[in-house]
Amino acid sequence: MKSSVRHILAIVAAGAAVAALSACLGGTFSVKATRLTVVERSDTLRGDEPYLGMIRFKSQFGEASSTEVVVHDELRTFGDQVRPGTSVAIPDLVGDISFGAAFSMSRDDVFDDGQQPGVAGVIYVAMDEDHGGKAQVRDDLRETAGRLRSVLVRHVEQVPWIDSALPSALKHVNDELAGSPAYSASSRRGDDYIGRAAAVYVGIEDGYFHELLPIWQDVARGLGSQWHGCDDASNPVCPIGTRPQVLTLDGPGDGSYRLSLEATFDTGSGG
Repeated sequence: MKSSVRHILAIVAAGAAVAALSACLGGTFSVKATRLTVVERSDTLRGDEPYLGMIRFKSQFGEASSTEVVVHDELRTFGDQVRPGTSVAIPDLVGDISFGAAFSMSRDDVFDDGQQPGVAGVIYVAMDEDHGGKAQVRDDLRETAGRLRSVLVRHVEQVPWIDSALPSALKHVNDELAGSPAYSASSRRGDDYIGRAAAVYVGIEDGYFHELLPIWQDVARGLGSQWHGCDDASNPVCPIGTRPQVLTLDGPGDGSYRLSLEATFDTGSGG
């Protein structure tokens, strides 16, 4: 009898959790890189042969085993001798990255219903193909992905959400990846490093997001870092939603690219 009661209570508790989660705005989330523009070329003698390495990630605050990091290392070159001012299309097979199911939570969802928001995003590393360095770039991306997964586990999935949690987590990510081989202009690669950018999306509603902006800015200043808002060109942080964006990819050396993105949050109702 006691076993049956425990079983019933477990079913009731699970049902309540599902009901609470279903109250959030749910849908599927994806980010598509659509076009890359060469602003300044890396190769001084001719145009560039640009390509992208991408690392997709997602994690949920306070939720064990929620972290997922995937390297997209097809490294397909998008054009030959691409001149400054020229844009090239990025094939859907390369640029379209899906995160699957996602939720956009309100303050009530979080603090009344006890839900934990998630974060998702893509790190883009731009390269100019020059001397057959793609194998080394793949290795560098995989090492960077391992670092990213470790820091997300420690500072997102093992930390419950509070209003000030996000800036601290992002600072830990930036500090951990600052010395990453994928972010360096190492001569061992052969190909030229152009730069990198990261687009980060938070699973909370626009109103809650903008309510937290002053808090996040203060926390970031206290940590000695800079808060990057949704309009930032290199490391934007946005609420999950449907919006176009343009990222800047440039680094310490020659060359500068622009990357056009389309983020889509499909709720099945046109939102």
